[in-house]
Amino acid sequence: MTEPSGAVEAVELLPCPFCGSDETSHGFVNAGMIMGNCECHACNACIWAETEAEAIAAWNTRATPSDQEKRISELEREIIRLHGKLHPAGSAVDLHTMSILERPERSPK
Repeated sequence: MTEPSGAVEAVELLPCPFCGSDETSHGFVNAGMIMGNCECHACNACIWAETEAEAIAAWNTRATPSDQEKRISELEREIIRLHGKLHPAGSAVDLHTMSILERPERSPK
């Protein structure tokens, strides 16, 4: 099988974004059409793209911690809003849930 033009040689893949394994590989498949892919041999996660370089770029892309923290804060605020609709202020369930959410390491920003 002939490698497509522009095939990627030695590129280091980040660990699997799903299970964290380093048992990963990248390549291309020529089964009627050429596609690039990256895969994890531990959990079978796989990314396909038009080219091997695009598959590698997608595999190695991670959310930044600040993006994750922002999303966590948004979700915590939504939990508090929805919780307020389900449980009146001062109820036993409300007080327990709020004590968990008000811990310094989990308080909405």
